Amino acid sequence: MATYANYQLISARGSGAGWAMVGDAFGFVDPMLSPGLCMAMSSAERLAAAIPAHGGATPELDRALNLYWHWFRDQLTAWQDLVEHFYDGRIFAIHRAGSAFSQKHPGIVSRLLERHTAKHFSGMASGALTARPYSRGLLRFLGRHFARGSEPGLFAIR
Repeated sequence: MATYANYQLISARGSGAGWAMVGDAFGFVDPMLSPGLCMAMSSAERLAAAIPAHGGATPELDRALNLYWHWFRDQLTAWQDLVEHFYDGRIFAIHRAGSAFSQKHPGIVSRLLERHTAKHFSGMASGALTARPYSRGLLRFLGRHFARGSEPGLFAIR
């Protein structure tokens, strides 16, 4: 028997007077696809860039921290979208539909489409392309139009 519990948590606010959150302290999306290390490193790098070398609380720092945690929240939302496609079976249904398409229409076009899709999906799973608008749009488009006939519910993780 397989079960799934939603472990996701994204804080409503990521910084304040004298403090800022990085990594899982700000948000945790999923243990299966594990964006934790990727987001911990990316957020630490972004936060370090936001803090001036001379330190000190300034209006510029407040603005930079505000931009930082809004960026972080957007990144985690992109991960949530990918995770949702994984757990509800759409990722696997897209793969099934793509395989069926390649069998029905073998040739260069099928190979190019498969290579293009694999590049974006693997890039999203690695964290390199997770929040890229094009990659997210491709995932949503294929999930909406390609996966429908391949019964994503069969692949859903419950």
